[in-house]
Amino acid sequence: MRQQAERRHKLLLAGAAVALVLVALAVALGYGMNRAEKQRRRAECHLYAANMNLAQQAWELNNVGRVQQLLEETAAYPDRGFEWYYWQRQTHMELITLCGHTEPIESVAFSPDGQRIVTGSEDQTAKVWDAATGKELLTLEGHSGWVRSVAFSPDGRRIVTGSRDQKAKVWEVATGKELLTLKGHASAIRQ
Repeated sequence: MRQQAERRHKLLLAGAAVALVLVALAVALGYGMNRAEKQRRRAECHLYAANMNLAQQAWELNNVGRVQQLLEETAAYPDRGFEWYYWQRQTHMELITLCGHTEPIESVAFSPDGQRIVTGSEDQTAKVWDAATGKELLTLEGHSGWVRSVAFSPDGRRIVTGSRDQKAKVWEVATGKELLTLKGHASAIRQ
């Protein structure tokens, strides 16, 4: 009986020792996981800050596409600061407003070099604008219907307009002079 009691006592001591070792391992593992989580969060914070610095640099280089890419990459970061929202607003700001048509605009096109914009309107005109300033450069008049489509030639020297009046017209960009009228469409010309 005494041997059985000693044996039970030894088993209990061994079990208690194993339990203590397991508890110690669990605490150490929990501490290690907590530490790893803190390090992961710190790394994310540093990456976010680096991306916002890159956004600043891209903005200064007028690379709005890169700023937008960096914003997309950090959109899921839970601790975004005011700077993220600042760059978001900056990349979605209105650059210029083109004012001059008296009716709604039906079509818009950039010149191949990006220096000019042409708009076609329900006011039966097309207008050429400076893309950097928004200043009106030319008004192309001659259609008797809405100007539904506009386009620059590949060399940027001519504009073609298509209208509800079933005519297409070719214009010289430098002077605004009408060069050619194309007739024969059975309905409105659209883009």
